[in-house]
Amino acid sequence: MSASDEWVFSLLMSLGRMLPMFIVWFIGLVIALVRWPRCPAVSMLVIAAIVVAGMTSIATQAFYIALPRYGDMASFARIAGIIGVASALVHACAWACMLAAAFMGRDSSPSSASHIGEPKSTT
Repeated sequence: MSASDEWVFSLLMSLGRMLPMFIVWFIGLVIALVRWPRCPAVSMLVIAAIVVAGMTSIATQAFYIALPRYGDMASFARIAGIIGVASALVHACAWACMLAAAFMGRDSSPSSASHIGEPKSTT
């Protein structure tokens, strides 16, 4: 196996561990696209969050696999720490988009909320 084949194999194995998350993200993308006509702002936030989180996860794994080939272990350790922090910050932004999508457009007045099992008043 050549060096480039090993790199590709390592990347595919690394991404394979994330397959369950990629499946969840794919399902989320499909749901957001289907619901786009009904809730375009929410769908846009969900799609943005999924794309940002997915691309960050792939890029992070690629960096972690590629960087040791191009330097010594001490420099890799420093760069890996920076990549880890940057990846965490970008993922936090993606989660902020998801949370915004989950709670945006909700009516904040307590009088409009009905209790579970109680019908809304028609007065």
